[in-house]
Amino acid sequence: MSQFKGAIVGAYPSAPSFHQKGQEQEIQFFNILAANESIRGLEQPFHDTLHPYGTDFLLNHIPQHWEIVVTAISETMRMRKENPAFGLASTNAEGRQACLGYYRNMFEAISRINDQYQNKKIIALQIHSAPDKSNSSVEQATAAFYESVKTIQSWDWSCPLIIEHCDSMTGIAPRKAFLPLEKEIEIAKELGISICLNWARSVLETRNPAEALAHVQTTAKAGVLKSVMFSGTTASGSYGEWDDLHAPFAPFEGCSVQCPESLMTQASAQEIFSAID
Repeated sequence: MSQFKGAIVGAYPSAPSFHQKGQEQEIQFFNILAANESIRGLEQPFHDTLHPYGTDFLLNHIPQHWEIVVTAISETMRMRKENPAFGLASTNAEGRQACLGYYRNMFEAISRINDQYQNKKIIALQIHSAPDKSNSSVEQATAAFYESVKTIQSWDWSCPLIIEHCDSMTGIAPRKAFLPLEKEIEIAKELGISICLNWARSVLETRNPAEALAHVQTTAKAGVLKSVMFSGTTASGSYGEWDDLHAPFAPFEGCSVQCPESLMTQASAQEIFSAID
């Protein structure tokens, strides 16, 4: 852990703005995060902007040295409620083109921000497969995703693209039903990009907490593992039954949040740290 330079924190589901609160509360929230020296930046969803109060609001109220990882997951899931064919891995031509248009908007926004900050503000974009919900063919979805990634990769990005793996369409009662990890690894290796793993989304596939470590080991062995997001899940309780609701860690000495139902433990995190460089 001597190489640890600080965490990128996916704090937005806890932010006052996420719960329709005011700007002053949002500023206080950022100040609390900024007081934690182990935080080096934020994971931020992109809708039309990087923040519900606008990109400038975000950039003006976080520490200037903080970095940002942009995620497409929130807008992807919002759009899929309106159009189940929306996604990079969609076999529906209209749905795939609509998703590519969304990524083009992100490309232009990220380019503007990184031009302003000499390419030192947004350090990565997390992309997601999102197959057409009406087509259960893994092979067809994989082919569509490959073509979409090739297209967006051809743009002159100022940050790396990272595939964030979500629970697979071949899993047990999947919540997101995206591509299987092995298909994402194939695409990542062929196109020279990397993968982010999310603890809960790996576990949800088999409802087995050991799956998170197995995914880390598989992805690391393939040489495409870039990052791990520690977001938990539960089999029951206030965070739902096998749901992707960002459950915190199970209780440990000194923790301030109590979620005894959480399957994500300190020991499971340590196993992952021990398995990777």
